[in-house]
Amino acid sequence: MEGVDEAALSGYINEHHANRMLAEIRRLTERGIWKFPYDRFICVRMPEEGVFLINTSRLTGVNGLDGRSVSDATVRGRRESFELLELMRKHFPGFRHAKLRCIAALPGIRETRRIDGKFTMTVRDLREGTRFADTIGFCCYGWDLPDPNRPSYQPMTEQKIAIRNDLIPLPFRIMQPQKIANLLCPGRAVSVERDVLGPVRVMASCMAMGEAAGTAAARPELSVEALREALRGRGCIVDVPAGH
Repeated sequence: MEGVDEAALSGYINEHHANRMLAEIRRLTERGIWKFPYDRFICVRMPEEGVFLINTSRLTGVNGLDGRSVSDATVRGRRESFELLELMRKHFPGFRHAKLRCIAALPGIRETRRIDGKFTMTVRDLREGTRFADTIGFCCYGWDLPDPNRPSYQPMTEQKIAIRNDLIPLPFRIMQPQKIANLLCPGRAVSVERDVLGPVRVMASCMAMGEAAGTAAARPELSVEALREALRGRGCIVDVPAGH
C-alpha cells in the first residue's frame, strides 16, 4: 500500500501499545465489523516512504495440490484484500488516504507434500539443539506454522515449546528422498516433522538449501564433507560459529 501516514500510524501504535492492533481487532470483531478468520494486523514499512507491505490476510481451506482450489483462493484473496483495505481506511490510524499499490499474483502456499527423506528432522532435535555432521546451512527463525484452520494460532508458541539454539542446522539428508536416486528436494518439500517446517520453510533457509542442492547436482562426485568444503569456499555458513 502507498500513501500511508507513517507518523499517525507509529504515533498511535506507540501511544496505545497497539502491537498488531490486537485490541482494536477484538473490538471490531465484537461489533461484527472484523469477519476474517485471523485476529492480528501485520504491516512492514518498505524502503519508500509511506509504502507498506500488508502481511495480514490468511486464507483457510485451500488445497495447494489442487489447481481449482488455488484459483478459488486467488479470487477470494483478491476480494478480501479490497475488504481489508476499506476496513483499514475507516478504523486504522494512518490509512485514511492509503491506496492499494499491488496484490500478490498468487497465494503463498505454506505447505503441501513433504518427502520421506534419508533423515527426518524432528521437534525433539530443535528442542535439544541436535547438531549434524552433514549440515549445509542454518536458519534463525521461530516456529511460525499456524493451525490450518486457525491462522492466528501458533500451536508451538502457545504451548511455550522452546527451540534450544538460535541457529537451527539444515542437514543435507532432509533433501534426499529415501527411494529415489539422483533427486534433491530443497524448500518446503524437505523431510521434517510438520512443526519443524515452520522455521525451515522461509527464504533464507531455502536459499541455503538451494545453494547446497545446486552445488551437489553440479558436482555429484562430492562427498558430503567435500560438499561442505565447497560451500565454505563460496562463503556459505556451514559450521556453528564460535560461542554457539
